Amino acid sequence: MTFFDDGTCVLDFTDVELPYDEVTIARLRDVRLRRFALAAVMTPLTSAGWSSIPSVYLVAGKDSMIHPDTQREMARRAGSVTEIDAEHQVILSHPEEVAALITSLLLT
Repeated sequence: MTFFDDGTCVLDFTDVELPYDEVTIARLRDVRLRRFALAAVMTPLTSAGWSSIPSVYLVAGKDSMIHPDTQREMARRAGSVTEIDAEHQVILSHPEEVAALITSLLLT
């Protein structure tokens, strides 16, 4: 991870061992990641959007970063739950399925 004076950072996947399938690893290394504000992941929440905004949780059934059972427990708060038999980076390994889920939500 590279840190910048303006309070942002960017992840660097060039020499890191990643616990994903080969397709996801290749896609992660090809993606040009943008800087993100450290405050976005360090600031305590004051409210949760899922309590007042309709929400969907996508469980990654083969996730080695966040155990699928933990995801299913968190997903109980969502309005609906979908599960894909995939690793943590579902949007990279299964982009068509994620796009179809988002499209179906927009059409409802």
